[in-house]
Amino acid sequence: MPFDLQLKDTLIGLGLVQVIDHPTRVTDTTANLRDIVMTSNTERILDSGLLSPFPHIDHIPTYISVKCTPPDTKISRLHLWDYKKMNIKLFVDLLMHDDWDEIMNRDVNKATEMLTRTILEAAQKSIPQSIIRLHGRDKPWVTQVLKIEIARRNRLFKRAKSTETQRSWTLWKLQRNKVTELNKNLKATNVRKQVHKLTECKHDPRRYHRLLKNILSTSRKTASSIPPLENNGSGPLTMSVKLTF
Repeated sequence: MPFDLQLKDTLIGLGLVQVIDHPTRVTDTTANLRDIVMTSNTERILDSGLLSPFPHIDHIPTYISVKCTPPDTKISRLHLWDYKKMNIKLFVDLLMHDDWDEIMNRDVNKATEMLTRTILEAAQKSIPQSIIRLHGRDKPWVTQVLKIEIARRNRLFKRAKSTETQRSWTLWKLQRNKVTELNKNLKATNVRKQVHKLTECKHDPRRYHRLLKNILSTSRKTASSIPPLENNGSGPLTMSVKLTF
């Protein structure tokens, strides 16, 4: 039995549907569909089709958009020290008035432990600190500076809600506008960088596709895991299907 008939029988037996229905390799004499993108649930497919071909290449790239729920992302916290606002006089006073004889009379291991704790406690009392939450789904242009400004905006909003004074609302509005402008500028800069990268590799289809895939990915560093396709509510399919871009 020819391979195409065997493949068709296999798809039917597994209840799978081929999403791409146009030729993906076209020559002067032939037109073949060589990209297999299968699914058992067409309701999850938002869009699919062919992209514009590259010059001098007879293979047409494909794309597919899948409706899925973003995976839960673990939220971690980052402890920030604002050294610019450090109270140096307080830091020095705390160290000067500590009992250094008690530290020096200990053995080297205990003295090192006590010295470290003494310096850290003085730093905690003299250096302003804040804790921000880090989300794995942060946008590529989001920086630590922007997160700090967002945290400050949120604190000012809570203060304005509790005090209901004209000054507190004015401070919040100023900070809100600052965050909006900073976010807009960072996003624009990120877009320019990505466009510049694409322009640099426009004559290299392989590199262009790889970069484009990274840009469109929902994660900055690694591609997000896509939830498995369900088999009509009876559980996820065990067969892995690779999407070709």
